[in-house]
Amino acid sequence: MRTGEAHLARGMKRESAASPFPSVLYYNTQLAFFLKPIFMCKKDAILDTLEPMEKEYQNCLIRNEELLTELQGEVLESLIINVAIPEFNVVYLKTKAKAFCIHGQVGSEYIGIHKIEEWPEEERSETCVVCEYAPFEIFVGHKISMARQMGSIWNGHGFEISFEGVEDKTLIVQSIYAGEIPAGLDDCLRLGIGHYQNQWSP
Repeated sequence: MRTGEAHLARGMKRESAASPFPSVLYYNTQLAFFLKPIFMCKKDAILDTLEPMEKEYQNCLIRNEELLTELQGEVLESLIINVAIPEFNVVYLKTKAKAFCIHGQVGSEYIGIHKIEEWPEEERSETCVVCEYAPFEIFVGHKISMARQMGSIWNGHGFEISFEGVEDKTLIVQSIYAGEIPAGLDDCLRLGIGHYQNQWSP
């Protein structure tokens, strides 16, 4: 990661993906939604049992969930990206009253969303580009109907955002560590659009 928060360490070992911790919290989609109230009552006690790096990961999931909930119901007014050529580095989202950035945490083994006070200016240089991202322009002007986390650490952690009026597509921002990694890319994001068919047609 080349912008945003400073972090204490490069990242967790890949073996962490096989540990029980990534699925401890209800924010990981493996756990049923009805367990949310139970977890919230015992959140601090659960987190205190974790190793520092695992605790930071789980805390990040909690912060993400809170901010993704804030996004829901808002109209996406603008979206730009920061590229540390050639890697996708940051995605910026702006609604009427708020602005957010999404970027990798630690070594981008998982990602986080954060509120920002200043909207970045667009720029182009030999090493960096801050600009609109044409594939995502189809979502600008639409209300966010759902924003959720997907995957887990070292296992394609990211966000999927759905929009009113765009029922067959979703916006996806994900850690680069999601299966096969393109040669030469590391510590960055991958961006995508989910394409869905909601009913069968012959």
